[in-house]
Amino acid sequence: MLSSDDEAPRFGYLLILEDSRHGWTGACLVVSDLGRPIEFHCTEPVLPSRAEEILFGKTLRSHLVGDRIVPALFERLECPIDLLLTREIESAATADRYDFKSIVLSEQDSALPLSCDADIKRLLMLLSEAIDPYEPFERVREAILEAHRVGCEGNLDDLAA
Repeated sequence: MLSSDDEAPRFGYLLILEDSRHGWTGACLVVSDLGRPIEFHCTEPVLPSRAEEILFGKTLRSHLVGDRIVPALFERLECPIDLLLTREIESAATADRYDFKSIVLSEQDSALPLSCDADIKRLLMLLSEAIDPYEPFERVREAILEAHRVGCEGNLDDLAA
């Protein structure tokens, strides 16, 4: 296993939560190959207007995730990511614009995907030597919920590391 230094791979965990009261919130946690946090960013909630819902229709989710939330998170990252793990297909598509590999991990599966690029598989295996590769999604979810709990009146970016 690699140590957590500048040569070790970094893994980004991206999660988008939709909440009827708070709107759409995205967060990205970057962890070392040991699963330790390196960087964290959380967006302000995005609450689409009724007009946006009507005009975007079925493409509202891909617009909010792919055009507004994900770019806002990725543009703030200070350290490079070797592999982005996400639950969002729209996020994985956007990751291509930022020159890092990505994989969508389903909430229903707990096994590592077998049909993926060899480099992605190697990175996933490396990460799985240290931690459960699915576990950081729960950390991101809890951080978003905590941000909503303490920051509804304030700025969610206060929790960004």
